[in-house]
Order: sequence, then C-alpha cells, then structure tokens
Amino acid sequence: MLKIPTRLPKFSVLPFASVAVHDTESSALTDGTITQDNGNFEIENLDYGDYYLVVSFLGFQTDTLSGIVLSSENPEIPLGTVYLQSQALELEGVEVVGLASTTSRKIDRQTYRADHFGTARGGTATDILANLPSLSVNHDGEVTLRGSTDFAVYLNGKPTQMEASVLLGQIPANTIASIDVITLPTARMEAQGSGGIVNITTTQSVRKGWSVQADAMAGGVPWANKVHKYSDQNLNYDRWGGGLNLHYRNNKISFYGNLNYSTRNLKSFRSGDARLLQPDDSYYHMIAEGERLEWQENYGVSAGMDYHLDTTTFISASYFYGHRNKGRTAHYVYHNYYGDIDQHELEGREQFTHHIYNPNTDDRNGNFHTGSVDFSKNIDQNSKLQASLLYEHSGLNWSLQNPAYAFDAVNDQVGMLARQFYQTDDTPLEGARLSLNYQKNWAMAILLGWVFNRSYSVSPVHSILTPYKSTQIHGFLNMSSTTALI
Repeated sequence: MLKIPTRLPKFSVLPFASVAVHDTESSALTDGTITQDNGNFEIENLDYGDYYLVVSFLGFQTDTLSGIVLSSENPEIPLGTVYLQSQALELEGVEVVGLASTTSRKIDRQTYRADHFGTARGGTATDILANLPSLSVNHDGEVTLRGSTDFAVYLNGKPTQMEASVLLGQIPANTIASIDVITLPTARMEAQGSGGIVNITTTQSVRKGWSVQADAMAGGVPWANKVHKYSDQNLNYDRWGGGLNLHYRNNKISFYGNLNYSTRNLKSFRSGDARLLQPDDSYYHMIAEGERLEWQENYGVSAGMDYHLDTTTFISASYFYGHRNKGRTAHYVYHNYYGDIDQHELEGREQFTHHIYNPNTDDRNGNFHTGSVDFSKNIDQNSKLQASLLYEHSGLNWSLQNPAYAFDAVNDQVGMLARQFYQTDDTPLEGARLSLNYQKNWAMAILLGWVFNRSYSVSPVHSILTPYKSTQIHGFLNMSSTTALI
C-alpha cells in the first residue's frame, strides 16, 4: 500500500502510481502494475528469484525497494507501506510566448492588425484591404466597403478629402499598425457617406532610442517576360518594392520617418468581339485580340514628431508626400468586316474586310501632399480638449492615347497611322480642415461633448475650379451603466 505525506498530520493514499518489477542480476523489466484507488497493489505469478521494485509517480520522488527474494520457502512477501516524498523542481525561468489575435471587435467596429498580413509587405494599404472581409478590391484597384464606394477614409483618426482608392494606394503597408472598419460611426465622427469609415492607424515607436526597420519584396515570372513585336514595349510579369522605417523616442519626444517604393507589372492576353447593327440589317463586326500590359508605380516619404509638453499636454505634427503612376497599354489587332449576326458572309454584300492595329494607352499620374498638426490637453481627469489642423493637396492627371494603324495581316506588318485620338484631364484638389473637440465625463458613465469642423477645398467641376466651404457643429451624448451581482 502506497501513501504520500501532505500538509496535514495524516497521509493520503496515492492511486495510479507506477510499480515496476526488475530482475536484480540483469535489471530487466519483469512485470509491473499500478496502484488501485485505495493505494494498494499486488503482483502475482512471479518466478522464484531476486527482484527490486521501482515505485514512481509524476511530481514525486521515485523510490526503489531492493532485496526482494522469492523462493519455495518464502513465496509471498508483504511490503507494508511505501512512502513517496513530493518533488520540488527549481527552474531558471519560464518564457511564455503568445500570439495576439488578428482581429478585435467592438460594438461599432472591427480592428485588424496589419502585421499579420505578411503577403502585403512591400505593397500598399490596398493590398491589406484585399485580405479583409467586407472589403474588396477590383482589378482596377477600386476599393468597396460592403459593396459600396460611398465610405470615408480616416488617417490616424482624422478624415481626409482625397478619393478613397487613390489615398489607400499611396499608404505603404509597412507603415500601418492597424485598420479599423467602422460600420456604425458615432456622433463624434463624420462618416461623409452611408457606407461607413475605414480608419488607418500608422505605426509609432514604443521603444526608447533608435529603431530601424527595413523590408523588401520581389516576385514574378521572368521566363514569361517578352518584348512586344510591334511596339518594342517590354511586357513583364513582376512585382518588387521595399521600405525603410526610422524611429527615435525618449521620455518627451519622438521622431519617425519612412521611405518606400513599389512597382508592379501585369501581362495578359485578351480577345473579344463587338458588332454594330446596320440600316440594311447587316452587322459590322470588330473582332480583336492582343496582349495587354498593366503597370503601377508608387513611392513616397513621410516624417513626423510627437512631443509631450507635460503629463497632460501633447502635440504632434506629420507630413506625407507620395507619387503614383498607374496605366495600361492594350496592343489589339482588329479584324473588321460586314456580315450577318453569326459573323458569316452575306450573299450579295461586300465584306470590306480590313485590319487595324490599335495600341491604346491609358495613363494616370498623381502627386500628393498631406500635413497635419494636432493638440491634446487633459484639463482634468474627466475632461479633454483636442484641436486638429489638416492640409491636403493633390494633383492628378489622366491621358488616353488611342491611335489606329493600318495592318497587313498576310505579312504581319504595321502600316501607316490612319487616325489618332488623344484626351487628357487634370483633377487638382486643395483643402484644409480645422477640428475642435471637447468632451467631459460626468457621473454615472455619461460622456458629453461637442465637435466643431471647418473645411475648405478647391476641386474642378466641369473644368472650372470651384471652392467648397463647410462648417459643422454637433454634439454627442453617450450613456452607459454597469451592474455587477456579488
């Protein structure tokens, strides 16, 4: 019967302890068992000989009982009570490693940690959003929230006036700490639409001293790269980029900066056809096929600082510059002719078959500047005053070149220029926004405050620069209570 010592004067029994029988001469394991619920054990049908017993249990010191001799004169040996002492282990240290959840939920939003989307490193905010539920990015880079483009983009909690897809394509992925998808904006936020808010929070230094982070990304299909035979344009299928983040922080002040660059080329082949109904019920068919190249290039630089004037007063300033170029060239060869609806030749009607080479290019360029200054003052434990000034400037231009060349399909040669279509468009934006926010916590978990917003922007409407001014003052009241049963 096995018993173990406890803190009480008495001992308690130890069930399920392991009992092993070994041959004394060879140390070979001969038999074994475990103790019963009452601590007893019994081993039968052993041959005559010399044995020793090893009694063990997790968390206790192992005990060995030797000098056990079974013979015809002594076929049964009672062992009495065996006592096991508890075993204490002293560890040098324990390292606990945990992985934070990718997402967190609140009543009005869902927050995603950007560092959990490693495939988007070296890209932009658009690459991260493409991995999030309720957000989707189409082939042209247009971002939708729950199927709608009518949503606002906030940067570090401040609203912006740029087009959502354009701004998200400029923010480097390696500078993003988290993304909030806010589907139920509170009164303190200006949703600027019915679709909700996407808030981008950028990284900030948490360690004192200097910290440097660099990353790079490259990929592609180099064996599929080629030079287009008619235009000599390089048709590549690759993607590469990188970034550098610098942070410095001490007790009162912190500085941060970022440099980033990314480029992407996508090669594809497309074919299609269109037809136009003619007055004589025939059809003018336009059958096209050819290779297509899409490209996107982004680079930018940002800098900022945070300064704690004292324990209750905080001021910060930041600046961002970005450049974006996105375009595509479609090298289509058209086969045009008259026929019936099924593209068959019409009896008694000349087909007027001819071919056209159409290398049309759609190109978009943009430069962006964003600067902000923020001030925060904790008046006391229950009230806070915040002020924010935001300035934005962007210059977007778009051009479309659509030439048509005669094409010799028999000899596979491009001929003279037949006609040329060219279109351009400029879309500048310049705006400023001043926001004042005061809030006070009252007893019984009542939060009362007011927000003042003054906005000014200049944007083109029908090729005329049109100023826009907006002043908004609104208050908010949040009430909540908590009851605990004890």
